[in-house]
Amino acid sequence: MENGNTQQATEMKEGPVNVYISPEESNQLLPLSDDEDVGEFKADSSYARKKTVAKGCLDFALLMANTSQLKVLVQTGKKNDLYYQLVAMISISIMLQVATGVLLIVLGSSEPRTRKGFRSAENMNNASVILILLITVLNLLISSLGISAPR
Repeated sequence: MENGNTQQATEMKEGPVNVYISPEESNQLLPLSDDEDVGEFKADSSYARKKTVAKGCLDFALLMANTSQLKVLVQTGKKNDLYYQLVAMISISIMLQVATGVLLIVLGSSEPRTRKGFRSAENMNNASVILILLITVLNLLISSLGISAPR
């Protein structure tokens, strides 16, 4: 009888096993040490990388739009009542976009393998989301104030 149980256990090890892991248990799967290797997560890494590239492309498109707005504003000159405010807001927006782009490049090239690395990547991702929100609000203000092309 005991021999049959051993054979059954061996058969179970050979085939694929589907196991449900609750969110609470999944935290226990990560190593206890901040420096211990957690291995590679190809699927998650691939998705995160594609998402980071998409954010970067949108950031680049917005950077080009702000550059065009700044060009039109400079060509218009001080005829616009809000010239200095618009120049300041567009300049701040461009600086935030450059900072976000650098952050996204660092985030896209990182491959965290430890808990500390995952926390760092999560913090960078949260920072990029906050920066993108600030850029969006700032650009809504810029658009609402309006910039007209010179005639």
